[in-house]
Amino acid sequence: MEHAEVLRKLRREIELDGSMRRTAARLDVSPQYLSKVLLGQRAIGPSLLKPLRLKRVVTKVVTYQEVRRARA
Repeated sequence: MEHAEVLRKLRREIELDGSMRRTAARLDVSPQYLSKVLLGQRAIGPSLLKPLRLKRVVTKVVTYQEVRRARA
């Protein structure tokens, strides 16, 4: 799931709960933190990912040339 998809999921959760304060309480995070995440001022951390049953996975695309250089 991409970053934008996680934000859409959070917005949908807020819509279903009826308020950001309720969603924050249910996810056990502060409303301020949730607001800053939605505004792009804070990263989506483990405290928010865990209750959503998500985890951060980082991948790197490596070109053939980079592999060859690393082996040289």
